[in-house]
Amino acid sequence: MIPLQPYLLFSAASLTLGFAGFNTAYNLGYTLIISLCIWVGFFITLLPALTTRNKLAEIVAGAGVITFLILLFNSSVLNALIGLLISAQFAINLQANNNNRIYSALLIGLTCLLVGAAQAKNGSFLIYITSFSISSLLALRSLYLYNPHHVINMPVAKNTHDSHITSAANTINSINTQVPRSALHILKICVVFLGLTSIIYLLLPRLPAGNIGVSISSSAHFYSSREWEAQADQATKEPGHTQANIDNIEHLPPQKSTNDILQNTYQYSGFDQSFSINNPRLNPSRFSNVIIAKIKADQPLYLKARVFDRFDGIRWSQSQRQLNKKRLSGGHFQQGTQAKNTIVNITTQASHYQVFIARDNMSTNIPFAEELTELHFPASVIAQDAFGQWFAPQPLTKGTSYSASAKQHFYQGRTFSQITHKTQGVTAANAVAQTLLDNAKDERKAARYQSLAPYLTLPQSLDPQIATFTHQKLQALKHRATDLEKAIYLESFLRQEYHYDFDSIFTSQNSTPLSAFLFETKKGHCEYFASALAIMLRTQNIPTRLVTGWLAHNQNPLTGYYEVRALDGHAWVEAYVDDLGWVLLEPTAYYPMPKDTQIKSQLTARTIQQYIDHLNRIDEHSGHRTTSIKHIIRSTWYSLTLIVTAGLAVLKLVLIDFWWLCIILALIAFISLGLWRNHQGTLKNKFLWYRLRNKAAPSIEQSLQILHTALVNNGHILAAGLTIEQFNYTVAKSYLSQEEQYQLIDLFNQYQYNKRSLNAQQQSRLSHLLHMLMLHQLARPR
Repeated sequence: MIPLQPYLLFSAASLTLGFAGFNTAYNLGYTLIISLCIWVGFFITLLPALTTRNKLAEIVAGAGVITFLILLFNSSVLNALIGLLISAQFAINLQANNNNRIYSALLIGLTCLLVGAAQAKNGSFLIYITSFSISSLLALRSLYLYNPHHVINMPVAKNTHDSHITSAANTINSINTQVPRSALHILKICVVFLGLTSIIYLLLPRLPAGNIGVSISSSAHFYSSREWEAQADQATKEPGHTQANIDNIEHLPPQKSTNDILQNTYQYSGFDQSFSINNPRLNPSRFSNVIIAKIKADQPLYLKARVFDRFDGIRWSQSQRQLNKKRLSGGHFQQGTQAKNTIVNITTQASHYQVFIARDNMSTNIPFAEELTELHFPASVIAQDAFGQWFAPQPLTKGTSYSASAKQHFYQGRTFSQITHKTQGVTAANAVAQTLLDNAKDERKAARYQSLAPYLTLPQSLDPQIATFTHQKLQALKHRATDLEKAIYLESFLRQEYHYDFDSIFTSQNSTPLSAFLFETKKGHCEYFASALAIMLRTQNIPTRLVTGWLAHNQNPLTGYYEVRALDGHAWVEAYVDDLGWVLLEPTAYYPMPKDTQIKSQLTARTIQQYIDHLNRIDEHSGHRTTSIKHIIRSTWYSLTLIVTAGLAVLKLVLIDFWWLCIILALIAFISLGLWRNHQGTLKNKFLWYRLRNKAAPSIEQSLQILHTALVNNGHILAAGLTIEQFNYTVAKSYLSQEEQYQLIDLFNQYQYNKRSLNAQQQSRLSHLLHMLMLHQLARPR
């Protein structure tokens, strides 16, 4: 059995912390239990006797291979590799010596930590980095002190005749092999080590949301429904089969108590099949800064959850409610390929993103960015409504993760969620055939617009002033404007002339929203802005629909993830323009304009400022108006978190944008540190000499103190004190004449044993000689 030395404890802690960081970053669950098992397993493998270790090492290695294969087929490749590394460490414990045990444990722990850092979704991952850094440093230091070959040598006098200095140095050297260095020295090393690991974390590249999907095993939950599976199978056998109404999935029985539901549920009525724009459900979590999801993507995204086509002046609803159930093969679903678009000046690019749910008891909606082409979702079956939106069999729960791919379309700097796939530029062989082709095109266009009739319906009680008002505003467009130009103009008008007002959610319960919003208050929440734009465009015979979902535009500068907070539950507009397709419109001034997302997001000072501003705006509108102790603590913690995040983000920006300057400064600092360590005594003495050269001679006590400091700086004596022997040796090596040396030694001895025996003249002479010796020692190189 191997005795439990401190370095074994610290190395086991480092291995465990590295795995805990990996496990937490990938939401694998049971972090504490598995980490404790690894900790215990590390020491258990140190217990067997020498005669049985080789055989046990083979058994542990074989078990590691079996574990790897099990995880490979039932989990992910990454989890299998980490499991294999942990098993390898246990086998190494049985075979290797102390040094190799420690080095391998630290290396495997660091590997786990770096893999986790690449997936970390929260800046609190720095806690794991800090703990790992300190434990690893203590492990290496304990191993260093334990090794009898490591001796910390103290400087000794260069003159071999100085026997008392040599003896003192040897005494301290023998002590240093047994006693650890000072706590301050350890703290300095910890700070440097922590700084280096933090820089590694900040600069570590995050893996992009590639088109590889999220494996079912990487999600903490799997969704299934036998009823839905039966309906999906029946629909496959009977294509004309009518499936269940959407009401069947709307509010499933809660799995938790009422109190838990109130605290943990994120409810935004815009995700239901109908909702009132006056009251988008007064749930406190709807208006807080709590994070409900995190998105890994290359650019900001509008994630759609519901589409509405019917409006009665107060409520939006859906004219069709059927659901089509679809089986998933291994959690994978792929949309059928559509014809290639041939519309001039429309560009299309593929985008990939991953969604991580961070809140319990969400809705059943599966928010996604259009135009969806591929979906990896941890379920056996999902459902699609008549408007193309997807639903899970049960409400989404914290720990759920899914990925998707989408086609994004851009035209004249605007984002189109969908485009009309049609053939252009095709000509026939003769005039008769060309006429038939043109007629067919016109018929298809007429059929498209006929299918858009629900998106043109106006409320029966609509104020006629709205149509007149809209027509008057569009008169500012001098030329014959296209539908797209009209939509953009009205969008800009609402953003510039109207103001976002969170309190309108509480004060507009008994008013007719659109007329009051457009002509009286001119302020409101996003549901007002979106409804106003949708109806104004419909009065101009432009089809519109209101869309609700998440706006993922606030990127955490540390983790690189887009954070979706409760207030990011949002409503916007899509308009069908010029037979091109559905263009995305953002009329609410509080939210940023949709950008040409062909430009990838990058960390800049502006993005850091936008992140901080967004969090501050959410905090202002989150409804926390009390001054309770709980609120004060929450606000203080929130402010500290924001300050640390902003500081680290600025550091990351400097490291990324000015890496060349950082390297130059690091080299300068390294060279300066080396020079300082070799010449610090000389530099300190030069500084003292510069300060004293033009001043009057100090007192005897001051001169002796300065002389002692100069000798310590030059490494001639230790810092314990200036003895008579050391003084005599220093005088003998000075440039004073032999008579002055004898005189100074005699006066110094009298001063040391009986100060009162010196008269004023002798004290003046001693002070003068000490001053000369002091200046000589200060000017003397080390």
